[in-house]
Amino acid sequence: MKELHINDPAISECWDRLVIEFTNEFDTIEFLNSCSEEEVYWISSVFDDLAYKFPSRKYLDCIKQLAKKYPEIDMAHDIELAESYIL
Repeated sequence: MKELHINDPAISECWDRLVIEFTNEFDTIEFLNSCSEEEVYWISSVFDDLAYKFPSRKYLDCIKQLAKKYPEIDMAHDIELAESYIL
């Protein structure tokens, strides 16, 4: 994704592949917690889809922690959406 132009249609294909790859909530959270700031930045584009896939407090807590760890990445909308899926 990093090498593609933001308007390239292949971006949505990358997003779809990412969501498909994250099949297990526990493994997904473990992976996200091990990501660098740049990796979280790129993966955050699918946080909304992951919130739908994993509507849980554990996933919500994970992205809240990432937001604290990497405050330069705006995850407010993702957190709000994840909260709405578990309430």
